Amino acid sequence: MNARKGDERLQNMARAIGQSLREAPVAETGSYEYTASLKSPERHELKGLWRIVSHEVGGEPYAEVYARNRFPDERPASLDYVSTYEFQSHHCIKRVFVSAEIAKGVYEYRLTVVLSWRIRERRLTVQPLIGYQYISMDGKPAVIQELPPDPAPIGISVEFDGDILVFTDGQDVKRLERVPE
Repeated sequence: MNARKGDERLQNMARAIGQSLREAPVAETGSYEYTASLKSPERHELKGLWRIVSHEVGGEPYAEVYARNRFPDERPASLDYVSTYEFQSHHCIKRVFVSAEIAKGVYEYRLTVVLSWRIRERRLTVQPLIGYQYISMDGKPAVIQELPPDPAPIGISVEFDGDILVFTDGQDVKRLERVPE
């Protein structure tokens, strides 16, 4: 059963219980809401904001792989990489920021994507819904792109290493920590 059907079933059950409470002979109007305890524990574990603390591709830091591919003829003087995943009920917002000081100036790359997500048996499936990429040089826009329509779903292995959340997709391994509220 997918998450949406499960939520609909719980909402229908809550409505039926609330209706029966309204018919009870008491002075107050009755109502009932189901709790998060009835939902998937795996979904509950992921909800919230997570920050990447390490990201490797084939054993190399992602930022270095990105810089080598993006700037093949030079090595940036400085390189910063920040990425977060914010898991909400049915959507996840992924944000990526890369900044590099190169000969032409300060290069910045930003990616923001809204993903639908579901998890089952430690397998996370995400599908981009809407998103954009933005590149600027010295603060001036250079490239703005929207995601292509109907991208395919992506399957990611999920596990916990203590408090660290680990996403593995082939050679791509991300280690994330929860951002305190």
